[in-house]
Amino acid sequence: MKKKRKASDEDGELMDENDEVLVKAYHKQFEDYFAFAEQNNVRLKDAVEMHLADLPFKQILSGEKTVEVRLYDEKRREIREGDVIVFYRENGSEWLCKCVKALYRAPTFAELFEMPDMLAKAGFSDMPPSDAADCMHRYYTTEQERQYGVLGIELSDL
Repeated sequence: MKKKRKASDEDGELMDENDEVLVKAYHKQFEDYFAFAEQNNVRLKDAVEMHLADLPFKQILSGEKTVEVRLYDEKRREIREGDVIVFYRENGSEWLCKCVKALYRAPTFAELFEMPDMLAKAGFSDMPPSDAADCMHRYYTTEQERQYGVLGIELSDL
């Protein structure tokens, strides 16, 4: 494959045509993101950013899911009611913005899911709390759960 010098590369690094395509796609993705933030009146420096797998992204986008469940780790300890969260689809191709309506803390996922209406709000309406907790253990270990506790983030439109 033909190599050529990047015009902006100060250290003389070479890249091939495939690299160029990736760089252009990456820049386009950021342009789209900034346009999205501007359209939704989001101040990027104030927004909390989180990645989502495809299914929860679709559920939040459709309104089927109104509570995102996470560990209550250092990043989530900073979240407050009224904050804006920018959710990225797992592959980074789409974003959506939501406002934090309420926060629910619990020591374990099972205990969080025992709160009134939490299973339905979190997208687990057809499961008992223990099965929903098992689903969360695909993302987080029980050691992490014990160390941090868990957080339900209730979302609303901006």
